[in-house]
Amino acid sequence: MRKIFTGLLLTIATLNYSSANTPPALGYWHSELSINDSTSIPFTLITEKKPNNELCIKVKNASEIICLKALEPKNDTLVYAFQDFNSKLYITKDGKDALKGYWQNLQRSEDYILPFNASYIGKTLESSDASITSIEGKWKTVFNYTSTTPYPALGVFNHMAGSANVAGTFLTETGDYRFLDGVSTEGKVQLSCFDGTHAFLFEADLVADTLWGTFYSGNHWKTKWYAVKDNSFQLADPDSLTYVRKSLDTFDFTFKDLEGNDFTYSQSNLEGKVVLIQIMGTWCPNCLDETKYYKELQEKYKDQGLEIIAVCYEASKSFEAQTKSVQRLINNYELDYTFLIGGNASKTLASEQFYFLNEIISFPTSIYINKKGEIVKVHTGFNGPGTGQVYLDYKKETEALIEQLLAD
Repeated sequence: MRKIFTGLLLTIATLNYSSANTPPALGYWHSELSINDSTSIPFTLITEKKPNNELCIKVKNASEIICLKALEPKNDTLVYAFQDFNSKLYITKDGKDALKGYWQNLQRSEDYILPFNASYIGKTLESSDASITSIEGKWKTVFNYTSTTPYPALGVFNHMAGSANVAGTFLTETGDYRFLDGVSTEGKVQLSCFDGTHAFLFEADLVADTLWGTFYSGNHWKTKWYAVKDNSFQLADPDSLTYVRKSLDTFDFTFKDLEGNDFTYSQSNLEGKVVLIQIMGTWCPNCLDETKYYKELQEKYKDQGLEIIAVCYEASKSFEAQTKSVQRLINNYELDYTFLIGGNASKTLASEQFYFLNEIISFPTSIYINKKGEIVKVHTGFNGPGTGQVYLDYKKETEALIEQLLAD
C-alpha cells in the first residue's frame, strides 16, 4: 500500500506546474477531492495576490474562508498548509485553466492522500439557477440508520435568493458538521465541506417528503441517512447529557501545563473567580470554533473575574508533540488563557480524569463554575457559526449566564 501511495506522490510531483512557472489565474476554482472512481467531494478554491505580490490560496466553505499558509515549493508544485490542522494541499498547473495535485491529511497518516483537481470559474462566483428543489428549513435526520447505532441530527438549510445554491449544516448532540455548501436541484441534494481535517460529502435524493442519502467522510467512512422536514424538531438539551455525580461534594484535578509543570485545580484556589473549563483537542474543528468564541469571552470578561482553563486531549502520543499542537493553536489565535495537557484523544481517559462527571461523551465539553466553586452547568458539544441562529442564541444565553455568575 505504501508503494502505491509513494508512486502517486511521485507521479503528481513530476507534473509540469507551467513551462514559464507562471501562477494560476486569479479568481474562483471549482475543485474536487476524489474519494473513489465515481465520487468526488467538491469545494471552492480562491486564488488571490497579496500586497507583496505573492500568491494567496484560500478554501471557501459557504461563508467560511480558510487562508492557507505557503510552504517551500517542491519542484514545480506549490505546497500549502492548513494552519489549524496538520494537513497540506499540493497544487500543480495542468494547462491554462486547470489544476491538479493532492491533499495529504497527516493527522490520519502520511498515506492518507486524496487526489485533487480544479477548473477555473472566473473572477466572480455565480449562483446556480438550475431547476430548484427547495430544502429550506429544518429537517429531522437520522444517520447510520441501517446499523445498530443510529444517531439523530437536525438539518438546517437556507437557499440563496432565487437559487439552487444551499448553505447550512447538520446539528448533532455532540456538535455540528460546520459550514456546508452545495446545490439542491431536480430532486437531488449535494452538500460538502473541506476544512483541512475533514472532507465531508452529503448526497441525497428527495423521494416524496423524505431525503434519502449517503454521508462520506473522506475515503475512509460512509453511512446512510434520511431526513424528513420538521420545523418543530429539537435535539436533546446539550446541558443535560453530562452532569455532576450527586455523591460528590468537592472535586479537584491536576494536569501538566505546556512547560511540564503540575497545575492543580481545586475549589479553593480559584474561589471568587467564575471558571470555565474547556475539555477539547486541537484536532477537533468544533473545538476550534469554540476556542475562537472563548477568546471573545476572555477578552470581554477577564477583567471582571472570568478564568478559562482548557484541558487538551491530543491525537499525538508524546507530550512534546501534544504541547507543540497546543502551542500552534495559541500562536495562531493569540490566546492568553490557561492551557493544560490531558493526554491522548480519548473520551474514556477524559471521563476517568474528570471523575466527578457521569461521562465525557464529546470533545468539546465545557464546565461552568461559580464563585463558590460549584458547578452550575456542563455543556456537551458545540454548535458553531455554521448553525446560524442556533449559534447566536447560544452566545446570548452563555453571556447572560456568565454575567449572572460574575454579578453574584
